[in-house]
Amino acid sequence: MSSFLRLRNSNYLLFWGLCLLVTGLPVSLFLTSLSQFFIVGSFFLEGSPVEKWKRFLTTKRCAACNSLVITCPWPGLDTGFTGRTERYPH
Repeated sequence: MSSFLRLRNSNYLLFWGLCLLVTGLPVSLFLTSLSQFFIVGSFFLEGSPVEKWKRFLTTKRCAACNSLVITCPWPGLDTGFTGRTERYPH
């Protein structure tokens, strides 16, 4: 497959993945999960994921955001999914 067609297909996947994410966030866990597969699929279909990952890790702005996520104690992380069964009965 030519690189132009691969880029075009990955853009379509990314676009529909983002549309599903916007639609599914307030409505459905299923649509949110499905959109994540579309977005990750477009990332791999576009090509050279190893190079993109290395570039992401070496960018100073991304490193600062990652360090905030890793080091900040987020409230509620120790509770896990304890309240989930109360909100969504079987």
